[in-house]
Amino acid sequence: MSLPDEAKCLDCDYALRGLLSNVCPECGRGFDPAVRSTYKSRHWYHMWHLWESPQPMRTIVVAFVLTVMLLSLASCPGQFSLGAALAITTCGFFFSTAMLDYLVRTLVYATRGRYITRHGQPYRGAGRWRWYAIPVLILIASSSVLTDWPVRLRFWMSRSALESAARMHVATGTSMTQPQWIGVYRIEEIVTSADGVFFVTGSWFGDQEGFMYRPDDPEPATPNRLAPKWYCDQH
Repeated sequence: MSLPDEAKCLDCDYALRGLLSNVCPECGRGFDPAVRSTYKSRHWYHMWHLWESPQPMRTIVVAFVLTVMLLSLASCPGQFSLGAALAITTCGFFFSTAMLDYLVRTLVYATRGRYITRHGQPYRGAGRWRWYAIPVLILIASSSVLTDWPVRLRFWMSRSALESAARMHVATGTSMTQPQWIGVYRIEEIVTSADGVFFVTGSWFGDQEGFMYRPDDPEPATPNRLAPKWYCDQH
């Protein structure tokens, strides 16, 4: 059986018509001219082939960007504004849709998908990693909202710089009103008081939120304690 003129590789869209062997020269994926599920064509049956493949790169790129945005919001106290709430809602809708799409593709692949062997071993092509991208990104995005690991990780990355600034302000008793970057945080304001040094990273309904450096470390067992002498706090 000969291939249709529009036949293309399932993985890389290389034109397969006229090849001397049943292996795509671009990516190495095999195909069988007698089995329409092993190559792309305009046949109505190809509608199922589209669902037998992993999600396209554009979906994965959008999911990655949204995940990074969620991590940025979740790792900075005071960033959950009305705009952030709208962004989280948008992310939730997108990830729900992407997960439903992923489950449909997985079901179709499990019931109808078939791959030609390469050198006697099952071969799934260069895009195999795309089957795992969406579930991993959804897991990261969900955990960033349900737990506090993003803020703890970002604080850990900035702790040395924050402690240097805190000790300086404790020693001088001064405050700072000009925004500046300390570590990987943009600090809006630094307020020095008798309780310690408060680094403002944002606000929530009028309350300033950020990190409080308390030299006497009065509440070592509280959940908002990030490290010795450091707390997530609001004023």
